[in-house]
Amino acid sequence: MLYAALLTAVGGAMLAATGEAAALMAPVRFARQGGILLALAGAYALRNCGLKPLAALGVGLVPCCAALFALLLRVPAAAGKPEVELSRGTSALVAAACYAGLNASLSAGVMCEVGKSGGRKETAFSCAAAAVMIGGMLLLGNAALMRQYGSIQRAALPVVALSGALGPVGYWLCATAMLIAVLTSYLAAVRALARMMPMRDKMGWLAALAITALVARLDFTTLIGYTYPALGAMCLLCFFKIFLDRSKVIHN
Repeated sequence: MLYAALLTAVGGAMLAATGEAAALMAPVRFARQGGILLALAGAYALRNCGLKPLAALGVGLVPCCAALFALLLRVPAAAGKPEVELSRGTSALVAAACYAGLNASLSAGVMCEVGKSGGRKETAFSCAAAAVMIGGMLLLGNAALMRQYGSIQRAALPVVALSGALGPVGYWLCATAMLIAVLTSYLAAVRALARMMPMRDKMGWLAALAITALVARLDFTTLIGYTYPALGAMCLLCFFKIFLDRSKVIHN
């Protein structure tokens, strides 16, 4: 139930963000609604294609993000040094741990599917490669964002807020990266959710798509700011329990 709630919340938020990204790239009437409908139709059409669509989108996402972060590093740093109080720093560490639990849980469905398709060595390599890639993106993104800490600390989408200083190139690069990022997150979430449904194949997918579409109508900032950390904290506790149970088995 916890994992289904997490997938539903993330799927709904990412579907809503897909509409926002579509509105950025196509400033026409009903662009947001059209983007959401295309994402729903695309996810349903790709339901039997395995992980290949996710992999293909990921190939484009990594260089887009790397290029965007590199450009943001060239933006003049905000005046003054970022001042972080100890109490706020502690709460930030707690929030980071909660978000880490959420993202690790979100990727678990895809990672388990990858693990089933290969041997132990291939699975270990996939996990190591994912850790290196994600770690590199986090370090690069953090370096770019910390330079502008004072102006973006309360922004829901700080990269979007900063990309305006990059001109048309930055605008389109940011919009493209955002669209691919939210699409891959949505596909990962709705795919895992559909596989959990009691009904299989078409009906399971239709149910997962309908649930995420309903959640997408909620406020995006509320989902990101409050629902995400709460679900992430619970998932983090589940991870600790898994590790403890696993260590007991190994010890015995």
